[in-house]
Amino acid sequence: MRGLLGVLPGAEGDSITAFDGRDLTASPNYRVYFSRARSIANAGGLALFTFPFGVYPGSMRANALARLPARKTAINAEEVLFGPPSGSREITMQVTLPEGWRARVPAEVNASGVFGTYSTSYRQDGRVLSVVRREVSGSGVYPPSRFDDVMAFYKAISRDEENRTIVIDKGASR
Repeated sequence: MRGLLGVLPGAEGDSITAFDGRDLTASPNYRVYFSRARSIANAGGLALFTFPFGVYPGSMRANALARLPARKTAINAEEVLFGPPSGSREITMQVTLPEGWRARVPAEVNASGVFGTYSTSYRQDGRVLSVVRREVSGSGVYPPSRFDDVMAFYKAISRDEENRTIVIDKGASR
């Protein structure tokens, strides 16, 4: 709990629930409940909320790969989003905003192909701002000629980097 709360300054932990690690068929799942986090910066009548779990470094990966010599070996799709074995990951964060605050929710980001699926959705229902990110690794081994597809996948994901900070109108009515 301490490690997770360290992500948000001032957060106080309420509870944490986890899957039954003894059940080898159970999907790993953790829920952390906390309050009093200071994750909003004030800026001239607006609030700036920074998603504490960061964004996937799509542009950083694309730039690093672009500097390498031409690829000569096969591409393992399981390793494009995260290392093998293939799998999926979901991060959901819900933040209860003060009465009257409205988030300028960004457009959804979706990238999908043989190398995986990546999506982030943003929405506000009432006072609750929700950010949901899903990542699913691809599977299979592809020839080096598919390298441009990997680059396109990372570039599509990098659109989410613009959404690192969400602008919130303080006291605006709906």
